[in-house]
Amino acid sequence: MTPYFATAPLPVPRGRMLLVTYHFPPGIAVGGLRWQKMARVASERGWELDVLALDPAALDRQDPSRLHDLPPGVRVFGVPVPRSLADVVEAPLARAHALARRLRSRREGPMAGPASTGTGATAREEEGSVAVADIHFNPLVPRHWSRALNTWIWLHRDDAWARRAARVAEALYRDGARYAAVITSGPPHQVHAALSPVARRFRAPHIVDMRDPWTLQQRLVEGVASPLYFWLSGRAERRALAGSELLVCNTIPFLEAMRMAFPGRPAHRMTVMNGWDPEAIPPRGPWSRFGIAYAGSIYLDRNPRPLFEAARRVIERHGLTPDDLGIEFMGSVHAYRGRTIEAIAAESGVGPFVRTLPTGGRREVLQFLSTASVLVSLPQDSDLAIPSKVFEYMLFPAWLLVLAGPGSATAQALADTSAAVIDPNDVESLANRLELWYGEFRKGKLPVPLSTDDRLSRRGQAELLFDTIERDVLHLKERL
Repeated sequence: MTPYFATAPLPVPRGRMLLVTYHFPPGIAVGGLRWQKMARVASERGWELDVLALDPAALDRQDPSRLHDLPPGVRVFGVPVPRSLADVVEAPLARAHALARRLRSRREGPMAGPASTGTGATAREEEGSVAVADIHFNPLVPRHWSRALNTWIWLHRDDAWARRAARVAEALYRDGARYAAVITSGPPHQVHAALSPVARRFRAPHIVDMRDPWTLQQRLVEGVASPLYFWLSGRAERRALAGSELLVCNTIPFLEAMRMAFPGRPAHRMTVMNGWDPEAIPPRGPWSRFGIAYAGSIYLDRNPRPLFEAARRVIERHGLTPDDLGIEFMGSVHAYRGRTIEAIAAESGVGPFVRTLPTGGRREVLQFLSTASVLVSLPQDSDLAIPSKVFEYMLFPAWLLVLAGPGSATAQALADTSAAVIDPNDVESLANRLELWYGEFRKGKLPVPLSTDDRLSRRGQAELLFDTIERDVLHLKERL
């Protein structure tokens, strides 16, 4: 087989590993960044990588420059998205759904309000996702049937790609490729189950890398919020773990939750966070104003109100104006639960101090963040995950304010650092911390970037991973 991209081979390779991950360069998904960067540590240790990833022809957007960041010894093979039964079923259903919406619109007129889901759904469900505790199935509710069908279509399509990847892996093996280990990285998590029997046939240890939970999800997208997701995924997860040698989770709480949910195999388990990556940061311009910045998206649980309320208290205590303090958002940040950010800011008494900016390119985002004094991570109700922006923020000489609970994965990762992790319900503590930093700012002081701590770097985390693979999985006594 011919790779769609390959770097120069290593002069004296130690061996070759197989990595199967749906997201990888030239795709732009953040999930592909993990192994794009960790591949360099593998290469430095003498390991060549064969990567099976989504065929670039199926990508809506590409960034070819990410391919050229790959180190020597990497070959990338494209796995097309196969046409499956899910595609056959989905197309007529989508047409029927669109027709039903048009008929309803004509019947009720242009002034009709949002359609009822007929599920008794909460506002949280209607706006995009459902907490696991609220997911159930009632056969008398049509929406529950459609969620179950959507779930089957979604999982069937991902499983079809994973099985295609398994066949590509077998073809490479027949062509003479030999692998010291098979690594699968998800989501999509179906690759773990599909490649587990392949690893056994190769007589290679299977390493399961979970960038996010599989069945331990704390929320599901509303359209697939069905118990069927957990039933189907649970069976696959148990099979994958039973055949693996090493489970890798990206946060400590996630790993502990997996220990409780799946005792026994695999024998080896560890945490490998994402971490910060070295990157050229634009020079900081004039900073006469105390700037508070957020870059990214505002999802269902990213409530900005605690931040606004805390800022209002600081503004009132010191009689500040927008020339003294400003709060800026960049990205998909226009609204939260049906209310614009500007409207929420006005309701919180900080309207003139708040501004939203459209999504920018990478350089624009870096420039935006480089002007801030405080970088904020808004609250999320998934305490097993660490927002990727937290690691990105570490590159900048700015205070890091994380709105999260004390037992969250983010709080544990940032323990013993200068970052402030504060419960979003504790508005007074938020205000006090902003007031403290404002005082430091007025004295001309800014913090040292957290990227000086190698424990939180992706390289440092990758070194831990390959130490474990070589010592505990491959039982190698020394490195090259």
